[in-house]
Amino acid sequence: MVHYDGQACSIAARPTERTLNAIWGASPADLWAVGGGGTIVHYDGAAWTTVPSGTTNDLQGVWGTQPRAVWVVGDGGVILRHLR
Repeated sequence: MVHYDGQACSIAARPTERTLNAIWGASPADLWAVGGGGTIVHYDGAAWTTVPSGTTNDLQGVWGTQPRAVWVVGDGGVILRHLR
């Protein structure tokens, strides 16, 4: 993956071996990505962490209404809402 810090690009470690299908962010320090097998990963500005989704269905989209309310949709009609 490529990371842009506002001044330059650098190569960043991939947060998962799974395919990622969508990404959404409220800010450069609050990014969400979703993908294969129910994968959800979150970037806090310093590191990516895995967030349990409770499903093994492939996740296809992610969008937030605010930094603390994030919606995820996936195969089989999966709809998830994550509140922090």
